[in-house]
Amino acid sequence: MKNTHEHLPTLEEMFLIITREKYAYLKNILEGYDSLCCLSSVDMNRGVVCLRFPKEVRADIFGLLNRIADKLNSLKT
Repeated sequence: MKNTHEHLPTLEEMFLIITREKYAYLKNILEGYDSLCCLSSVDMNRGVVCLRFPKEVRADIFGLLNRIADKLNSLKT
């Protein structure tokens, strides 16, 4: 059987722990960057989320997360 997914890029995964209240905030920020990454919840009771992205945008992901890190872990908006 032929692999029909050969053309799809391999995605890197990054797991983060954020305050549960900030999931929607992070999702909205990431959606503003078309096709940058995919966000999914892993364990929302503990605030664990996963970002999946192509390696070509790794620096962009780290830069963005660095800029918003304080807001992700703060209970204030």
